Amino acid sequence: MNKKSYLLSGSMTVFMSLIMTVMTALILTAVMSVKVSTGRMHSANALDQALYSLFARYDRQLEEDFDLFFINADRDGSGPDTAGVIREIEDAAEYILHPAKGSLPGTGKSYLTLAVESSGLTGYTLATDAGGAPFAAQAAESVKDTALLQGFSFLRDKVRSAKSTERFGEEALKETKDISLPALIRKSEEAKAEREARRKEAEENGEFYIEEVPDIPENFRNPLPILEWLKHRSVLKTVVPPDRTISKRKANLKAFVSGRNLSSGMGVIDTTGGLSPVADGLAFRAYILGHYSSFLSPSEYSALGYQIEYILCGKKSDEKNLKSAVRKIILMREAANIACLYTDPGLSSSLSETSLIIGSLLLIPEAAPLIKLLLAAGWAYAESLTDVRALLEGKHVPYVKTGSSWQTDLSELTAARGDLSVLTKDVPGGMEYTEYLGVLLMTAPYSKLILRAMDMTESEIRGSGRPAFRLDSCIGAVSASIDIRSENRVTFKVEETMDYRQL
Repeated sequence: MNKKSYLLSGSMTVFMSLIMTVMTALILTAVMSVKVSTGRMHSANALDQALYSLFARYDRQLEEDFDLFFINADRDGSGPDTAGVIREIEDAAEYILHPAKGSLPGTGKSYLTLAVESSGLTGYTLATDAGGAPFAAQAAESVKDTALLQGFSFLRDKVRSAKSTERFGEEALKETKDISLPALIRKSEEAKAEREARRKEAEENGEFYIEEVPDIPENFRNPLPILEWLKHRSVLKTVVPPDRTISKRKANLKAFVSGRNLSSGMGVIDTTGGLSPVADGLAFRAYILGHYSSFLSPSEYSALGYQIEYILCGKKSDEKNLKSAVRKIILMREAANIACLYTDPGLSSSLSETSLIIGSLLLIPEAAPLIKLLLAAGWAYAESLTDVRALLEGKHVPYVKTGSSWQTDLSELTAARGDLSVLTKDVPGGMEYTEYLGVLLMTAPYSKLILRAMDMTESEIRGSGRPAFRLDSCIGAVSASIDIRSENRVTFKVEETMDYRQL
């Protein structure tokens, strides 16, 4: 080979070497770019899967008993352990970043070099935040498009249709406030004294005195004394069946969600749950009826057995909550019952006739209109007591009555001496006890219902063997960020928010 050919061959070698160096650099740069780009997507996928893994660890008892999804982040009863949550996110992300983690040797290889540099929570929402809005939002969502909500909507419509009757009854009750049996008795005593004075005057003057004898039906007994006695008798002794024992359970309200200082979330995650006091408020009230206990079926585990009564009344003992709820139902029934007394032809006629007879019996026939008002109020109250007695016996009572569904006959009530068990009826198509509690829920303050429902949720779970359970350690939404180093060259910051309401 001559010198010229040798030089030409050397030039080609150098040229090709330079070309290959450039090509190799380009290829390596392209490969690195692809790896970095893939690492970016892999990092985002790692955080996404890590959050899904975290959210799969929802509290099973909350889901099974209350249809709620929250992560119990408490480890020792002291509050949410956010550091533990971060560790769980990192650990779950590692399985995506390093497929060999937890795999058999020689499997799960990865051609990417990814390493977590740091991670943290930028925000999280607890069930109790914003007055329990996340809790209420999930609860309301769980009953939407269910028979439970449809039934409650039907109950609401039934109550609305009876508003005019209820208003009429309330006006009628107002007219009776200034009338009392002692005042009538005083009038009667005055009439008797006046009559006796006329008789003596006639005898002294030697005149023949004819005493007017009131036209009283045989065996008639004045119902006003028994009605007055019922008014002053213990309500629970009157309406609770003797075969049912009233719970003696009491609770420390300061230990409940509504009574203690709560942990709170952080960040800018929406804590309102998109809650509407009207639409979601109706659903939440339906949720309460479907998930909590009452007098007819008390809770076995909760600090208070009558949970719906507590949610309505907020007292510290079952007995006080039952008494308060019963009084509310009685007030509601009184308005409807006195309206029935005035509007039903048979009952109205009986009311007027009995008032006239009592007026004659007391020697004050001119007071018959006042007696009618007093008798109507007492009779409506006695009927209301009988209604509640029937409800606590598990029977059904119509919201608006007619003469056929009326329970208390005055003569039978007087003969029974207040024993309402012989008077109660089970009326097909009527409402049961829990439905009447539902009517009370419709007008109860929404914010208090949420807090007290959380009280009973927490109390139920604590009583079932988890005494350290806290709703203010239960997370419903998380915003997390993670910094991942790719190929020892580029660090990616990945952020994501996950909420059970959006899954």
